[in-house]
Amino acid sequence: PELGLDPQTEDLWEQLSSQQRQSFQQLLSSGKISGILPPWKPWWVVEAKSQEPPLVQLLGAQDAQDSQPQQEGAKQDLHPASSGLPNEETIITGEDQNRPPAQDSNSPPALPDVIRPLSNLTGGPVSPLVRFQLPNVLYAYAYSLSLYNGEADDAQLLPEVCETLLDLSATLGTTQRVFSSTGEALQAALQAVVDGRYPECPLGKAGTMQAVAQILRGPGPEKQSRFALAAFAHLTRLLGRGKRRVAPEDQPRIYKAKKKCQFLLSWVKENEEQLPSLALEVQGEYITHVVDAKEVGAITQELEKMWGGKMPPSKQPLIEELD
Repeated sequence: PELGLDPQTEDLWEQLSSQQRQSFQQLLSSGKISGILPPWKPWWVVEAKSQEPPLVQLLGAQDAQDSQPQQEGAKQDLHPASSGLPNEETIITGEDQNRPPAQDSNSPPALPDVIRPLSNLTGGPVSPLVRFQLPNVLYAYAYSLSLYNGEADDAQLLPEVCETLLDLSATLGTTQRVFSSTGEALQAALQAVVDGRYPECPLGKAGTMQAVAQILRGPGPEKQSRFALAAFAHLTRLLGRGKRRVAPEDQPRIYKAKKKCQFLLSWVKENEEQLPSLALEVQGEYITHVVDAKEVGAITQELEKMWGGKMPPSKQPLIEELD
């Protein structure tokens, strides 16, 4: 083709020149690659049979009068329809355990055959603050999958994916920070994107927060932990495979993050009843974020009208020295 590459060869990366590799890396780091790739559909997005109101939605002045019926419908939407998902029994097989997510069928990543009990992973009681680590890690997970257009399992991208996960999640990073609220956990991930100078992923800030809520809600009331389990199982595999492809000095960090994901996988398995309330907390943070963004946008527009442009006019000196 145009690049002079053999599409039948598996390792296309090795065929690229240094300039082509650099250009590709720039597309990734800037986020512009999402504009030239087919849109990726997250595996946690479930198509409902009927159009029901979302879990929490913003109401305008005219909608406020009808809020009661909408709230009743929103409660039912806590677990979207799951008819498009394969049965759990068809997913959890030894053959599928190490297989990347099947994006064509939009099925969730496979679960391991055995999830170890928490009693085997810790010698004492588990802190009640563990629940707040989930939104922080899941934000980094959803962001990374979106940034890399769902190609996180690609062997060549694994080192960068692992680095992104550890950069954005303080729970997985070197400090393994402890959070005291869902809002604090999400804000830490949002700030990490800025501090790390990462581009905005195709999902956007609000969309990534919504993704965290969707993963925590799960596909339905009978399998409400299915998506969270799938996400942490996927993270464990990504970090396990990525550890083998990074420099030796970076391997301990990746291994520690993998063990943390295994711990959270076991926690989700034994604390399924906490996921719906956690999803509601994330949804509440999403609403706050959207409202704040709208208010900032409105204020910015007013200021630009006053300034006559995007920047304020330069200040004139109060006293001008005359010749």
